[in-house]
Amino acid sequence: MTQEVMTVGGDAPDRGFRREPSLGVWVAVGLVAAAVLSIVAIATMVEWTARTVEADQLLVGVSNSEAVMKAAQGDFAEIFAQLDDETLTEGQRAELVADLSVISQAAEIAIAEAGERVAAVTIWPWHTRLVDAQKAYLAHNNAWVDYMSAASEDPAELVRPQEAVNDTFVAARDPLWRMIPRFDPLDLRAEVVAIYADDEPNGSSGGGGVPA
Repeated sequence: MTQEVMTVGGDAPDRGFRREPSLGVWVAVGLVAAAVLSIVAIATMVEWTARTVEADQLLVGVSNSEAVMKAAQGDFAEIFAQLDDETLTEGQRAELVADLSVISQAAEIAIAEAGERVAAVTIWPWHTRLVDAQKAYLAHNNAWVDYMSAASEDPAELVRPQEAVNDTFVAARDPLWRMIPRFDPLDLRAEVVAIYADDEPNGSSGGGGVPA
């Protein structure tokens, strides 16, 4: 501290005292803080809502696609059960084999349309987990379309192992699981569990090949 020269009759020295902020200043600061917190809360809610809606819509499309695949497998199984009848004539067998081609053609169209609905789900580009899940499932859907296309040309394809179909089905499971927000009031994880509840090869919508 420097020396303070004492003077007689002069102005009192400025001690540098700070004034306490007025009540109005504190109110203004509080309002700004509350506004910032509100904006953050609203942004967080909007983000969570968007992710939840996108995941729900994507799972609706996936479930519909899986239902179409399972329906096709059920139709194939019925034909193969009839083919097991040893009393069938060659003509009757030929008709049943032709039915397999027709079913495959119809399934190819229906599964492709189901895939288009999955692809049509709008996802914000920064929701990368949802984008990855969408791409992963579309790879499975496309594998099924190729499978049905091949079976429509040669029904024997139905009894051959379909590695692409099976592998893409398994590969889509983790992306579908990871896309769901941690807070999951719609219980979307249960839907993923249901989709993969019966994922054994040749025994689910994901598997390729129909036992003859």
